[in-house]
Parts: sequence; C-alpha cells; structure tokens
Amino acid sequence: MISLVKKFTFIAPVFLALTSVALAFTPEPLPNNPLTYQGLLDLIEKILGVLFTVLVIWAIYWILMAGIGYIQAKGDPEKTKVENQKILYAAIGIGIALFAKGIEALVRSVSGGGG
Repeated sequence: MISLVKKFTFIAPVFLALTSVALAFTPEPLPNNPLTYQGLLDLIEKILGVLFTVLVIWAIYWILMAGIGYIQAKGDPEKTKVENQKILYAAIGIGIALFAKGIEALVRSVSGGGG
C-alpha cells in the first residue's frame, strides 16, 4: 500500500504538469460545416427510403422462395404449412412497411410538412 502511495505521489505532479501544457495550446478553428439541419434531415430521409426499398425487395424475395418451396413440397402437409407461414410473415412485413409509409404521409399532410 505504501509503495502505491509513493508511486501516486510521483505520478500525480507529472500528470498535472502535462495537463497544464496541454491546456496551453489553442485549438485550431473548426472548418465551416456544410451540413445543415435540413440537409441532415434530407440525408436521413434518403437513407430510410433506401432501407425501405431494400426491405420490401427482401420480403418479395422470401415470398418467391416460399413459393418455390411450396412447389417442391409436392403436397406434403408439414412442408406446405411451413411455406404458408413464410408467405404470411413476408406479407405481414410488407403490410407493416406500407402502413408505416402511410402513417408518415398522414403526419406530413396534417402537419403541413413538405414531401
């Protein structure tokens, strides 16, 4: 314990001296930020639009894969049940995505927002 105190009493003044040196430097001025608040909102809207498109394409892909699996099931009740569930889940996903887009459009029209 005593050796820890001795180490601390030696290290503490060194750190205090270094912090005063670091605080003596003046930072360079920041460059002008070209990104505005509206630009940030536009960027987020574009990213979410691309994400929406990718997710709808992903859901359509799963519907197609479930359809292929349904054909390959050849009437087996267990396999057709699984493929029906895949189609149902993909359709629910598309429905939720479209509902979200509808809510967005409703909020924009009620609030008077553009777009």
